[in-house]
Amino acid sequence: DVQVPKNAFSVITGVSGAGKTTLLHDELYKKLPGARFIDPVVRGTRTASNVVGFFDVFKSLRELYAKLKESKINHYTPGHFSFNSPRGRCEQCGGKGYTEIEMQFLPTVDLVCGQCNGSGYRPDVLKIKYKEKNIHQMLETSIDQLIDLVRDDISAGALKILQNIAGNGLGYLKAGQRLNTLSSGELQRMKLVNALETGKRTPSGVLFLIDEPTFGMHHYDVEMVKKLIDRLVAAGNTVVAAEHHPRLIAHADYI
Repeated sequence: DVQVPKNAFSVITGVSGAGKTTLLHDELYKKLPGARFIDPVVRGTRTASNVVGFFDVFKSLRELYAKLKESKINHYTPGHFSFNSPRGRCEQCGGKGYTEIEMQFLPTVDLVCGQCNGSGYRPDVLKIKYKEKNIHQMLETSIDQLIDLVRDDISAGALKILQNIAGNGLGYLKAGQRLNTLSSGELQRMKLVNALETGKRTPSGVLFLIDEPTFGMHHYDVEMVKKLIDRLVAAGNTVVAAEHHPRLIAHADYI
């Protein structure tokens, strides 16, 4: 039997291969209804999705472009500004921005799409600009830059989410950066921020199980993770992490 202190931060530690993740996932997550498991794997969403899509802000950006005068003249809808929609995505690459070349006996090679030059969008869609930036150029800006660009024209809820992402040390990420290009540590932090900052009330009374949240992180990023965990616990949640970073272990209430 495993006893987990409530409303506290506990760490499961040990050498590699000791069974930390197995205990966390197979014995706790699978057997405790309502527990939330956070790991650096993209699940339940498209791996080609991007940062603003992960936080449900991409919809607000598409709506912003659809409200522009030029969009109304051309009868463009928010769907035209999505690289996942047939209304706006490049026909040649299907919105990916690249084409895959099969190499016999070698890994597949990705080449920048010659039709959209890597944007993933149709040329006519890219003619629509907000503050001299089309939707692809907007997605190429960092979260910090995006906040300054759209703060007066985006919903208060979406702006708050963007500010919370930046406030938790992730403002350097590109708004349109694909999830499958993020490091495991970045994805972990995004999931933690999302648990706290979805624009809704912070969850309370939830058991959060986190698998190696500081893997590959710089000391500064470890401090940001500690703050995120502290906020979860302060809101009345229980956090258990499988971890071997000495700074996070030292920060735990129980080991």
